[in-house]
Amino acid sequence: FVLVCIPTEVRRGCWRRVVVWCCPSASRVSPIVLQPRPSSSACVVWYTPRPNSLNCSTNTGRRSKVRAIMSLSSEEVNFLVYRYMLESGFIHSAYAFGHESLIVKSNIDGSAVPPGALVSFIQKGLQYMEMEAHVNDDGTETVCDEEFSVLEPHSCSVKTKRKIFDPYEPMEEEFGPLEASYLRINQLKGHSDMVTCCKFHPTKAILASGAGEGEIRLWNVPRIEPAPRGSRGSKKQANDEDDDAKNKKNTPKVTESSKVLTVAPPKSSSAQDDAAAESKRPENQLVVSVGWNSSGTKLACGMYDGRVCVWENASGKLLHTLKKHSGPVSCVKWAKSGELLVSVGVDKGVIVWDGASGELKQQVSAHSAAVLDADWRDDGTFATCASDGTVCICAASEAEPVKRLKGHRADVNSVCWNSSGSMLATCSDDCTVKVWNLSSLEAVHTFDESDREVCALAWGRGREGRNLVASGSLDCLIRIWTTSDGGKGVMTIDRHAHPVTSLEFSPNGKLLASASYDRLHVFVVKTGSLLVTHKNIGSINDLSWDSTSQKIAASLTDGTLVVLDIAPDANDPKIESSTTSK
Repeated sequence: FVLVCIPTEVRRGCWRRVVVWCCPSASRVSPIVLQPRPSSSACVVWYTPRPNSLNCSTNTGRRSKVRAIMSLSSEEVNFLVYRYMLESGFIHSAYAFGHESLIVKSNIDGSAVPPGALVSFIQKGLQYMEMEAHVNDDGTETVCDEEFSVLEPHSCSVKTKRKIFDPYEPMEEEFGPLEASYLRINQLKGHSDMVTCCKFHPTKAILASGAGEGEIRLWNVPRIEPAPRGSRGSKKQANDEDDDAKNKKNTPKVTESSKVLTVAPPKSSSAQDDAAAESKRPENQLVVSVGWNSSGTKLACGMYDGRVCVWENASGKLLHTLKKHSGPVSCVKWAKSGELLVSVGVDKGVIVWDGASGELKQQVSAHSAAVLDADWRDDGTFATCASDGTVCICAASEAEPVKRLKGHRADVNSVCWNSSGSMLATCSDDCTVKVWNLSSLEAVHTFDESDREVCALAWGRGREGRNLVASGSLDCLIRIWTTSDGGKGVMTIDRHAHPVTSLEFSPNGKLLASASYDRLHVFVVKTGSLLVTHKNIGSINDLSWDSTSQKIAASLTDGTLVVLDIAPDANDPKIESSTTSK
């Protein structure tokens, strides 16, 4: 509909009347002036110069309360001008203007108005006018060299045009039968804040999740068995079941957690009142990362306040609270086997712990900026990456990095070893993915086809056992390369409408899960075909496969988790390919 507002009476200190017409059949109408008619289907709104809400009445006789989202009265404009005069030193002019406009009798609280408010409003208005002049209906933006002035009409000196959106292409694609059935969705509810991370047990159907309220929850996630085909009775019974399903509005199964591990706030003495108050801030209780050891007997988490906590799985007992980081922990990772645990954080810290005893084994001086990720190669060697653009190969027993890899020109967001530990892949804000040769300390492959920052990375296995590297970037694309044959692109998948933030291959290597804002996709690695997809209410923070490759879990910002049950015959789906070959 189109709203047309007509001020019919404007006097200083008077009420104003605005008439709003709703035109349901209008598509794109230029501004026009309409005369009010008693018979028109209109909504008449009266409001004072500073309304808290609007009393609306329609020709149906109903009255409702509508809150004013944005308003600007003449009194407020006069006050902004008055303040501008005072701030600019025009004292006498401000005095005269204040009395003539009756600002001196205004009830506006001047202490709540920020300095320079009038100039700030004008600057933001200019920015809006500039966008209005340069963003075109065909989805292009005019790149113009001419300055934009508030006093002179703007004349574009068109340098070039660039595409910023497609007005005829819907932002969200319709996936039809590929949309996950509610019969295969298990929704996990229990957290009271956003769920930041999740990780499946190495061998069991137990999912661990961490959230903003400082809780770790363990969930028993049974496999959802759909009703077998042909098991329905009569045709009437089948129709009744269909009606029941429609009435449920595709509501997924809801599961509650079986165990809750609460992270207690750090203790502080009476002499540390400021530190105690700081520790009680809600964000300091946020769980950033969770991880199981290889046997699944222990669970570790990294906290926003710098703590690392270790629990025993069987009893749920808190074994250790490890305090050494002075800032948020970016991630915690257990060694491939054994009890060593590495934690990295934004305080530049890289710390190796003994997960059994809680002893600090080694503190590595590796980076000059925030450390963003870590990954173990074996039980004694791991790699780290940081926002200083470097990648370090570290030994668990050494205080200095064994090797330092340089080549990225911006933050390195993720680091990942292949299954054999023979190759290391990294991705960066410089829009590249690199695969490193540790003997020469140089990148043997540099994949630079991404147009935007690369923030997700995963290793997989392709045909004939080839190593595959998958990356997700802010250009909304998934790219898969092979390190064989000199390194070349295998496919580009363009089924996401938003930046790709998480990627994970299934344990059997046949499926690839990806997350982008609120959309979860599962692809078949062999063909790049989309197997199943699910749209969530909240944004996705993390992904995790179970050991059978039949469940994929996603942690969401709305305080829930979603576990998608993958069909047993997902290894050989007959789905049309949706990729663009390179």
